[in-house]
Amino acid sequence: MTYIEPENLTGLADVFRYANSVSDGFFAPGILIGLWIIVFSFLKFKEMNASNCAVVASFITAFPALFLFLLELIDNWHFLIAVLVLALSLIWSYFDKD
Repeated sequence: MTYIEPENLTGLADVFRYANSVSDGFFAPGILIGLWIIVFSFLKFKEMNASNCAVVASFITAFPALFLFLLELIDNWHFLIAVLVLALSLIWSYFDKD
């Protein structure tokens, strides 16, 4: 499989754009999913409540999602899903009785 050779990569945003173009748009959403899983797992191993882990992981993931959305590396749907996961985890944490 042949890929376009990178040209004029002057910053981190250019590297992300190139990696996202080579992976057909799966690089940036994969970073968000991986970040959420890593933060959630780390907090769960610290024996936090699952709903609180989800809130913290979603909140930490929302900022890179906004950054990637502004760089046009993720589309509207990926950003909307990140915000909805944050909202649903907040609702879950609110109604969790533990």
